[in-house]
Formats: sequence, structure tokens, C-alpha cells
Amino acid sequence: MLRIGYICDVDLFSTMEADEPPSTTLQIEADRAALVGAGCKVIRVETARPSRAAYGVVLQSILDFADRGDEIVVARLNQIGSSSAVVLSLLQTLRARAIGLRLLDPGLNRTGLVDDSFIQTLEMICSLDGRLGNRSLPNSASGRRNRVTTDDIRSLQARGMGAGQIAEVLHVSRMTIWRKLKEA
Repeated sequence: MLRIGYICDVDLFSTMEADEPPSTTLQIEADRAALVGAGCKVIRVETARPSRAAYGVVLQSILDFADRGDEIVVARLNQIGSSSAVVLSLLQTLRARAIGLRLLDPGLNRTGLVDDSFIQTLEMICSLDGRLGNRSLPNSASGRRNRVTTDDIRSLQARGMGAGQIAEVLHVSRMTIWRKLKEA
């Protein structure tokens, strides 16, 4: 059984200001360390946004190479697709080819072959995608006050993220991050 690590960084430099260092580089290195810790001997990084294909070139090459019983390891579920429909399609492909998926995300930590319950849950999410429309906007875009805590910020800092990346993840401004840290 081969364990193949996959890191997708399709948003590289997309929201970065000119004077900031690439904050996603820290995330890539953290993901790489987690994948090595999970026993991946091969780790591939996707750095280009897929054109019209469902998957990026690197992920497609992994799928072409992987064999029955192999395992694809990712840090977070959102790295294997830009939408729930793409993720669902990939999961169905993995299940049909008996290729395992291992998620290192603490909230979704799972190992092994993709099972029906996981796919059914994602199918329900996909069915909601079209119904939600713009109601799924982050708090800052909907006009509601965002409830960011200092603990949230500190936990992201502990993962090696900078203020700009934390602000992006929490959907607030960098000034909000600095203000919260100053208050603490």
C-alpha cells in the first residue's frame, strides 16, 4: 500500500498584498510536516488553479497513478475540491477504485476506504449548495458583527499563520486581528 500526500495551494498569492510575505507558504510547510508525520513517502503539491478540469493536474496524476489499496492523504477536505460537488465526485471515484482517503483535519479525522455514509453526507451538502444562494456569505459580507475571539486568533497563530492569513480565515480585517490581540 502506497500512501500519497496531496497539498493543494490554488489560492497562492490571490489575496496577498505586495509588501507581505507569502503566508500560504507557512501553511504548505505545516501541511507537508503533517503528511510526513502521517507516513507519506510521496507528497505532491498543486500550485496552479485548474482550468476547466474538475481536478488539478497534480491530483489527476495521483489518481492516474494510484492503485487499489493505496491511500491519498490530505490535511483538510477542502484541498481536494473547490466545491462540494467536485469533492463528492472525487470520493465516488476513490470508492469505485478502492483507493483510501485519509483526512488529517482533527474535525474530520478519518482513514481508509470511502464509505457510503460519508458520501451520503456530502450528497446532502451538495443538495443544499444550490438552495443556499448568497445566504452562506461570511459574517462580514452579510453586515453582521463577526464574533472572533482571542482564543481563535491564538490557535491560528500557534499553527504558524500570520495576521493577514488569520484575517482571511476568520473573514475579518487585519486591523480586527491586531485590535483583538491588543485587548487581550
